[in-house]
Amino acid sequence: MRILLVEDAAEVSAAMVDLLATRDHSADVVTTVDDAIAMLNSETFNLVVLDLNLPGGSGKGLLDYCKSSGIEVPVF
Repeated sequence: MRILLVEDAAEVSAAMVDLLATRDHSADVVTTVDDAIAMLNSETFNLVVLDLNLPGGSGKGLLDYCKSSGIEVPVF
């Protein structure tokens, strides 16, 4: 499973990537809404794990963008 992890806290994202790797999942990590949008427009993901409080925008804003752009991916 390919996962996009949108998390600005380095310690949290590192721990999550390590945990996901033990279950044979790969995760791409981005720290901003803009980077998440760029990744979602250029890559295919099975799941997005989303922090709601991000620099330069909110997780809610990213959800709204996905809906309005027709990006259909489960978000946790």
